[in-house]
This record gives sequence, structure tokens and C-alpha cells, in this order.
Amino acid sequence: MKRIFLLVFLLSAIGASAFANVPGGHFRGGYRHSTIIINGGYGYGYYNPFGFYYGYPWYSAPAMPTKLDMQIADIRNDYADKIKSVRLDNSLSRQEKREQIKEFKRDRKMDVMNAERNYYKS
Repeated sequence: MKRIFLLVFLLSAIGASAFANVPGGHFRGGYRHSTIIINGGYGYGYYNPFGFYYGYPWYSAPAMPTKLDMQIADIRNDYADKIKSVRLDNSLSRQEKREQIKEFKRDRKMDVMNAERNYYKS
């Protein structure tokens, strides 16, 4: 009886470790769970404790960014470019660089807040 239990435990441990860190496995370290669409609602597939992914009855669709998400990403990318150009500018002193970067970060925060405000107003 102990041998059977030990064999089952060993096989389940091997199976769980074989599916760790692969896109279809249970532990999904470093991978994003995809959204499952079930009759118009959202949910996640069933994950077996032994490491196998049962996602057959559901359709897995990638998460689509909203218009607001894309606007915020554009704002952040623009300001990241401005901040990087200030950091690489050798004509400015260190104090001037810090002040300019602080100003850009404040402006970025205000632009993101305004974009969110305008998005939810309309």
C-alpha cells in the first residue's frame, strides 16, 4: 500500500514539475493569465492542482487595451522620452536636470489625470 501511494505521489510530483513555467501549465510563472470568455462574461479556466490546464470548453481571447490605456501609454512614452533627453543633455547642470525632470513628472501626472477625467466625462 505504501509503495502505491509513494508511486502515485512521485508521478504527480513529476507531472506538476513538468508543466511548471510553461504557457499551458498550472504554475504559469512569468506568464499572464488570458481572459476566458464564457457566455459574454469573464472568468478564468479551471486549473487542476496536479498541474494540468483544462481550458477546452472556453475560448481564450487576449485582453484588449481600452482607448484610455492607449492614451496613458502614449503620454507616459512621450514624457519618458523627454526625461531621457534631459538626462543625456550635458549642457545643463545637475540641479537644472533634477528640476526639469521633476517638472516633467508633475506635468505627466497632470496629463494622465486630465486624460482619465476626459475619458470618464464622455
